Amino acid sequence: MKSYKPEDKRVVGFVGHRGSGKTSLVEALLFDAKATSRLGSVETKTLALESDPEALERQMTIQSNVGFVEWDGACIGIVDTPGDANFWGNANRAISVVDAAVVVVSGTDGLQPQTVRCVKKLRDSGTPFAIFVTKVDKENQIYEDTVAEIKADISPNAAVLTPPIQPGADFGGVVSLVSNRAFLSAGKSGDVPGDMSDDVDAAREMLIDAVAAADDELMEKYLEEGSLTEQELAVGLKAGFLAGEVVPVFVGASTQDCGALPLLDFIKSSFPNPLERAVVKGVNNNRENEPVERTPGDGALVAQVFRTHHDAFAGNLSYARVFAGSIKPSQDVYNANREGGDRPSHLYLPMGGTKNGSEVKEATAGDLVALTKLKATATGDTLCEKASPGNFFSKQIELLTQRG
Repeated sequence: MKSYKPEDKRVVGFVGHRGSGKTSLVEALLFDAKATSRLGSVETKTLALESDPEALERQMTIQSNVGFVEWDGACIGIVDTPGDANFWGNANRAISVVDAAVVVVSGTDGLQPQTVRCVKKLRDSGTPFAIFVTKVDKENQIYEDTVAEIKADISPNAAVLTPPIQPGADFGGVVSLVSNRAFLSAGKSGDVPGDMSDDVDAAREMLIDAVAAADDELMEKYLEEGSLTEQELAVGLKAGFLAGEVVPVFVGASTQDCGALPLLDFIKSSFPNPLERAVVKGVNNNRENEPVERTPGDGALVAQVFRTHHDAFAGNLSYARVFAGSIKPSQDVYNANREGGDRPSHLYLPMGGTKNGSEVKEATAGDLVALTKLKATATGDTLCEKASPGNFFSKQIELLTQRG
């Protein structure tokens, strides 16, 4: 695997209620980006990122699972989080280490309690998010009601980017309002059906309204000329998304491999890179009255461990997000929580575990990495360098441990 600069990385969490379709959407993303050779299925227990026998048997995510895809010149780190309220601590911790999120909503159930809880956490931490409505191919889909509920309860500026072609049992795909292309089942694409042209034009006007409302210059141009170019729409959409003023809504049927491709394109073009997140705040050597700050990507190492796991292939693993600096195999690191040293043996960009992941010689800002054989480090700990007092970061790092 090639190396990527921080500005070419994305770190994305997939959150939502249990059974909303998060894992199926992640499997579709992995398959469409050719990170896997087959479309994984929850029902057949053929998941790329899940290896826990209990989770596979119960058909639910228990721990946050980590993987990555390479897409259009970017490396996208993926965290698939639990949706069951009993495992909220795991999801909450994972949300704290991503730079943006996709809130997955079931098109057969609408908004559910954990969905609302995740949205609150994302807003409290200032993390931008998009929404993906799944299962619109089901006979009992309630797509229209779900979108209305999203606009009423999450954001009046929620804007559908990929409306469905005939939701329900006769589902035919989705249409990208940005590229004006149809995305069909099995990852195929084509022209927009002719009989949908009026509906697509109306939906695109609604999208332009939402985007223009978040930007005075675009609004002025829109009022004067009556439309926006594809480029203007894309730029305005990204700005509104990052500011939290527009909530993009994607639609699809993940088990039919439909709808993931427009989402991948949007993650690459519009989700923030690791250098665009807020300043990381902490305290000096666990002393609450001595705050310190670090600009993401700069200077000495700052990494947060958000999961620990025993891997049959590599032994004990510590999954960490690198916020600043870099870390290498056999490098001495300082655990700010334990106020002592530790040393990883190997580093992997995981694909669930390490067996199908990529061993790397260095992890830098924006990497989600699995560290092997740390002896004194636990979930929630911060790893840094013992170079100066200002580099002692503890678990009070503000953006890493906000509680939901």
